[in-house]
Amino acid sequence: MWQFPNCLGAMDGKHITFRPRRADGAFYHNYKGTDSIVLLGVCDAKYRFICVDVGQTGRMSDGGVYNNSKLSSAIKTNALNFPDDITFPNSKSKIVVPHVFIADDAFALSERLMKPFRNRLLTKEELIYNYRVSRARRVIENAFGILANR
Repeated sequence: MWQFPNCLGAMDGKHITFRPRRADGAFYHNYKGTDSIVLLGVCDAKYRFICVDVGQTGRMSDGGVYNNSKLSSAIKTNALNFPDDITFPNSKSKIVVPHVFIADDAFALSERLMKPFRNRLLTKEELIYNYRVSRARRVIENAFGILANR
């Protein structure tokens, strides 16, 4: 849908601010200077949440929240029953492409988790890839916005 074939969903974290108990001290304090818990969400191309993990402390990064999530464990152990990899019919080199989730630079790159190239002297193909990742990733940002408005 967003010119990113084999993409199962877009992933990101959202800080949910709240007022913790005094006894918790700085346990929930985040880099933004507020107290929060992190909502890790994955949504499909139609803005539907397909996976949510909530409750990690705000002081954790999005990548740290993902690493501690059941989703990360399920991906690493291949427990999600991913669809079979696809060989694109028009490719000359018969490239096999796995199904993946996309995320921003806060997440670690892996076989099932793709993120944009860093912005240093990128080739035309890398710029096109980054643009497509960006378009596909906007879905999770918009889904968080829709959720927050409700």
